[in-house]
Amino acid sequence: MSAPAQEENFEGQVLALLPSLRRYSSSLTRSDSDGEDLLQDWVEKVIERRSQWRGVNLRAWGARRRADIDHQEWLRLSRC
Repeated sequence: MSAPAQEENFEGQVLALLPSLRRYSSSLTRSDSDGEDLLQDWVEKVIERRSQWRGVNLRAWGARRRADIDHQEWLRLSRC
């Protein structure tokens, strides 16, 4: 797959995942605004690390980024 096609595929897959990730984030935080913050964190991390994506199963690859963020958030909250 050419670089522009892969880039377009990446962006399309990220956009397709947003509704389910929004619901998941809101359910984790029990707050729409906090859920949106988690979703934004996920999108930022995925975009920052897009060069690590190998073009296969963005949902699984993104789930690892999501788990990293969830763990960081849990650590932050446990220190309060």
